Amino acid sequence: YSVDAGGRRAAFALGGDLYVVDLSTGATTGLPSGGAVFDPVIDPTGRRVAYVGPTEAGDNGLFVVDVDGASPSRLVVSEPDPLVSWGRAEFIAGEEMSRTRGMWWSPDGDRLLAERVAEHDVDVWWIGDPAHPARTPQSIRYPAAGTVNASVGLTLFAVEAAVEPIELDWS
Repeated sequence: YSVDAGGRRAAFALGGDLYVVDLSTGATTGLPSGGAVFDPVIDPTGRRVAYVGPTEAGDNGLFVVDVDGASPSRLVVSEPDPLVSWGRAEFIAGEEMSRTRGMWWSPDGDRLLAERVAEHDVDVWWIGDPAHPARTPQSIRYPAAGTVNASVGLTLFAVEAAVEPIELDWS
């Protein structure tokens, strides 16, 4: 969950659906999201919520919706490549830096900074289920020590306008 800067509203996902709660009254509102909501983040002003979810085409998408629920969610960016995600923290951020978020609002709620993670070069590991040995092992991308990490970038989105990529100098 996340809370706006004034502590008036909180956004959360429950059963894949998106909700906003007025913290003074307890009134809860379901917002249009299409389901499978991941990591909703309310903006500091309490006007909008950003979240990760699937698009109609099944792609990974980053969406924004107004908390009044009067209009449908707006797609900020989508990615058809299953090895690329938007708005999610990569494994190293979560495991080594205790950072679980991959998107951040500007103080005025008009811009959204989102992480783009590409895992194409990360090694594939196969995990079997010892409780069900007949099942096919599942593949995961895992950046083991000394191997290639995911490629990470940031993009600043003006919620109502154009995309502004931010170049990171890793040297």
